[in-house]
Parts: sequence; C-alpha cells; structure tokens
Amino acid sequence: VFEVPLRFTGLENLFAVYGYALQIYCDFSGYTDMAIGIALLLGFKLMDNFNYPFKAASIADFWRRWHISLSKWLLDYLFKPIQMSARSLRVFGNVTALLITFLICGIWHGAGWNYILWGAFHGAMMSFSLFIQKPRTKLFTLLKINNTNFLKFFQVVFTFHLVVFSFMIFKSNDFQTVTDMLGQIINFFHGEIFFQFIERLPVIFILIVLGYLFHFLPNKVETYALKIVTALPLAGKAVLLAIVIWIAVQFKSADILPFIYFQF
Repeated sequence: VFEVPLRFTGLENLFAVYGYALQIYCDFSGYTDMAIGIALLLGFKLMDNFNYPFKAASIADFWRRWHISLSKWLLDYLFKPIQMSARSLRVFGNVTALLITFLICGIWHGAGWNYILWGAFHGAMMSFSLFIQKPRTKLFTLLKINNTNFLKFFQVVFTFHLVVFSFMIFKSNDFQTVTDMLGQIINFFHGEIFFQFIERLPVIFILIVLGYLFHFLPNKVETYALKIVTALPLAGKAVLLAIVIWIAVQFKSADILPFIYFQF
C-alpha cells in the first residue's frame, strides 16, 4: 500500500498505517524483549525499553514510554545541555532545544527526508504543546473535565493518531506518498467495503485487532498473567513454550526477514 497508495481505498490505506505502527512497535519491542530475556538467562537485568507507548496521553508521554534508552540519552546529552545554553530565552529556549533534539533524532534514523520530517514533527508537536499548556489547562478547568477519565481517554486516542500519522511519514519513501495516502483516506474512504476487506484479508485484520487489543488491556492484566506463568510447574512452562514456538512456526515467512530497526 505504501508503494502505490492511489491503487487502494482510504480504508485500506488507513489499515496499512495502523498495521505499520503496530508492526514497527512489535518488531522493535519484540527483539528488545528477546535481548532482555537472554540477559536474564545470563544473570543480567537490562532496563525496560518500552512501557505501553500507545497508551501515552501526549507526545512527551509517548517519548517517556517509547525506546526509553534512546529517549533518556537524548534528554541527558542533547536536550538538557541545549536547554541550559538557551535558558535566557525561557519557553523559546525549550522550543529550540526540542526542535534541535528531535531533528538530530530523525537524522540518527537516517539521512532521508522522511526521518528528518518525522523528527521535526515530534519536535513541533511537543513545542506546540508547551505554547498552549496554560490556556489548555484553563479550558479544561472551565469545562470541568480536568483529570477526568473522559479527558484521559480523549488524550490517549488523539496522541495515538498523532503517533500513527508520524509513522506514516517515517515509512513513506517521499512526501507525495504521504499526501496521496491522506488524500485517499479523506476523499476516497469507501467505508462500505469494510466487510469485503475483512473477507479478503481476515488474518491481517484479526492480527491488527488482537495486537491493539492486547496492548490497550489494563496493565494489571499482564501482571496477573505473569504471576500465573511464573507459578506454573516446569511441565506447564514447557507446554506453554511449545505452544508459542508452534504459533511462531505457523506465521513464519519462507524468507528470513530482518528486524526493521536493525537498519538504524
């Protein structure tokens, strides 16, 4: 879809964007978890690198949850020194530090315009959030929705779609692809083919739905599941491992596919 978005409806383009956001998260988080698990087998404990990033209530919150090791490095060695150097500019100093930090973050991923624009987008969104922080808080207080579940839900959904849009930029080969995909989604959505899409690509649809469903489950569900697995006898753990291996084999591609993030 990303290669020729105009051949597909807006609905199909939207599913491609949702699917890619989930794919890159599972890809990166997956091999990070593998590294953490192997380190534990060797007696080392590595820091967690992801913390339910799609549950973030803001772009700043997203970066506290996504690629935490890189985020911490960017904060300590880029943002803070630049912020201190430009502290006399007050909020504009913070904005300058944010924009420079995320532009460098984009370039770190690659010299292509898509990575640079992706970094600039995140820096711009965080800068905009700084500018509207006070009036936004006043508005929420006036509407009596500050710190409510409704507001938290809205913020999570809004932030999620900002992040998904940023990954569309990240994945696209050129800016024309981004405009084509957005044009299809806005002008040629064709929601009436939804059930046809499910019939044609049932496995992809189910994987996307299950992927996001598991991600947005309450954190205590994972904690409870971990306790159950930990309490299993050795035979039970062996059976569970065999099931996981069997599922992995069923979905295995004929070709060896490298991790997406290995190129960065």
